[in-house]
Amino acid sequence: RGVSLKEAIDLALTEAIGRVNGKSIESSTLLKTSEKFEEKNENSDYYVSQEYQDTIASKTKGQVKEYSILSKNQENEGKNWVVKVKATIAKYKVSKSAQRKRIAVLPLQARGDCCKTMGSAANPKFAAEELSRGLSNVLVQSRKFTVLDRDYISERSSEKNVLNSGEVPPEELAKLGQELFSDYIMVGTITTAKATEVTKTMRTNNMTFQELNGIIQFSYRIIDVPTSQIKFSSNASIAISNNELKNEGLSNQNSPAEILYGLLHIGAKRIGENVLNAIFPILVESIKGKYLVLGQGGENVKKGQRMQLILRGEKITDSYTKESLGRSEEVIGEIEITGVTPKQSYAKVISSTKEGLESLFKPKMMLVRPLSKSEDLKKKKEDLDKTREERKKKFEEDW
Repeated sequence: RGVSLKEAIDLALTEAIGRVNGKSIESSTLLKTSEKFEEKNENSDYYVSQEYQDTIASKTKGQVKEYSILSKNQENEGKNWVVKVKATIAKYKVSKSAQRKRIAVLPLQARGDCCKTMGSAANPKFAAEELSRGLSNVLVQSRKFTVLDRDYISERSSEKNVLNSGEVPPEELAKLGQELFSDYIMVGTITTAKATEVTKTMRTNNMTFQELNGIIQFSYRIIDVPTSQIKFSSNASIAISNNELKNEGLSNQNSPAEILYGLLHIGAKRIGENVLNAIFPILVESIKGKYLVLGQGGENVKKGQRMQLILRGEKITDSYTKESLGRSEEVIGEIEITGVTPKQSYAKVISSTKEGLESLFKPKMMLVRPLSKSEDLKKKKEDLDKTREERKKKFEEDW
């Protein structure tokens, strides 16, 4: 509805854009599209002509591909026009992954004297950048968040300038204005990132050898952007063993920069796992006998890794705030990862305190959590002792 036929058409198209793309362009943009044309006859077919449609397509940056007027009539003794239009509006289809909770790992901070490798001071900016990238990689691998880039802003702006150049198809222009806003941001400060060489002596022959050990101390928060509420925070102190560094192909023969990079890679993985286990613990998606399918894969889960099998119970409510504290949890066994794909992983039950796990299973009511470092070492030692005992017993039986 408008005081002129042109205004009524323009307002109808503005409304059509708003209904399709969730927001409308400024009405004034459309209302000025054909000011250079003299309106000699509002009842003419000019406003459905290709010339006017091309003008509309240009001024709306391709959002209105084409339109037709279904009906037009005047009201209030010719003072107002009422039109009904059928319009084809370009729409960008957002991927399903963009509908997850969105998080951005903002550039981290690092204390000036935080980082040393083999006694050599390291650039704190390098450490902050690498830990930030590592955390983003872990969160992407989990497939639980939509992870937004906050590093390569100028590069993205350069690519958007191509869309604004006028040399792309109209459909491509629908991509403009689709940038996502984060639900959460992750911020933090590296207090310590050090790798040191330790000399050890063998008891049997007093020979000495060197090992690498590392430590990362990192305080971080995950903040709900709309409310500024801190959803999760921790002061992580991560001890990194010589074996973990060896698994990354690192020894004291590598350069300090290579060792620091590996140290930060391991630290990012461990910190990312802590965040994911707190917010999105790994759920059991199905059980068949003693074999499980887990709802997470990628680099965050390793074949041979052992985890606790946990059964969720009733909901718990805080007596003071009346807020939900989640559900009670009961450790009912232990599993071992047997296979990993990008989206899921497979496991078998090693031990269980419950019979008939398949009948106990309900969606979202069973989960797994990695064993703590001390528990993992204890289990490995127990397995090694058991293997030795079995070999000794077999040897004695053979004799």
